[in-house]
Amino acid sequence: MNMALKTLIESINSQIEVLVKNGYEIHDSDNLEYFLGSIKYDSRDDLIKANFMEKE
Repeated sequence: MNMALKTLIESINSQIEVLVKNGYEIHDSDNLEYFLGSIKYDSRDDLIKANFMEKE
């Protein structure tokens, strides 16, 4: 992964972390019990993928 993409993903994950910490979760539209926890790059598929967390 090149440095620009790595930096972008780290920046987005930092923003997601702050949103969640302050009570602003981005929910899965099909299952509201899950919200966006982070994103990651999958080099095998050459895709950026979302990781969802279950609401407690």
